Amino acid sequence: MMISKRWNLVGLLLGVALGIGVTGCGKSKDGADSQQNSTTGIDALPESSGSNGGGSIQPGTGTQPGTGTQPGTGTQPGANPPTTAPVNLDALPKCDKCQRAHYVPASLVPTAQQGLLDRCADPGSFCVPDFFIQNQGRFVLPSCRSLGNTEGRCLSPCLPLVASEISLLPQDSCQGDERCVPCYHPVTGEDTQACRQSGDAGPQQPPTGFAPCCQGGGVCVPSSLVPQGQRGFLQAGECTGANELCAPKDLTRSDYKPPKCKSIGDANGRCLSTCIPGLSSLTGILPQSTCPARYLCAPCVDPITSTDTGACRINGDSPAF
Repeated sequence: MMISKRWNLVGLLLGVALGIGVTGCGKSKDGADSQQNSTTGIDALPESSGSNGGGSIQPGTGTQPGTGTQPGTGTQPGANPPTTAPVNLDALPKCDKCQRAHYVPASLVPTAQQGLLDRCADPGSFCVPDFFIQNQGRFVLPSCRSLGNTEGRCLSPCLPLVASEISLLPQDSCQGDERCVPCYHPVTGEDTQACRQSGDAGPQQPPTGFAPCCQGGGVCVPSSLVPQGQRGFLQAGECTGANELCAPKDLTRSDYKPPKCKSIGDANGRCLSTCIPGLSSLTGILPQSTCPARYLCAPCVDPITSTDTGACRINGDSPAF
């Protein structure tokens, strides 16, 4: 049902992914707390009036996605629609940190998928997008165009992995607060699993991603993905796309911390790629130290002005050894 934990999109330069947490579960319409200690399985989800049977959020089989250039059929249930009654969303408490999602008892959410959902302040419920609940796990997400005009699927920011990258992901044809998650990581080419949920037949196009630059040490990224204050540190280089910048491949990872090294005067430093033009211009001045080829050891503190260079504060790093 959910996307894989493996995916991690672009956190450029000093960018750190934002997290959205749940601070409360809210109340159901009758004012009861949302926490439920249900042991009755999938039948515990409240059914709509006049039907019989309960809902399920287990995965099923759906229809085919769009071609990658047109939206898919993700707004409709899959080819094998639920045989149980529609779920009455009004009987479930609404999630308080995102739109179109409700709290579902933990007993109805597979253990393997619980880590991919926001948990209620009380441990008895998880925030599940309405689309998953209403279609009872049988769905195909709408197709869209994501980073670098690559194929993707529309996913809700109620999923923490989407929320953490919401400032980077385009909306494209997605509805409301949804964002278009690429089928493949645009830098590594790794399958994000976003296009393999429930009845989705999988990506309809091969992985493409961002074009390489700086002799393979960087990737051409849209300038919109680079924080405004950091765009001046990068140049287009060999990138030919409109408004593209060549960013060091390492620094497109939001969890990357540069290796430690010893810089000028045996000062503490970090190994940074010479794909950064300002650093490349200091070749012959900054030592390579223990850094790999085409990297230089940038000092944590400017030896002349004694100001913090920022080299040792990337993605939560600290100047102290």
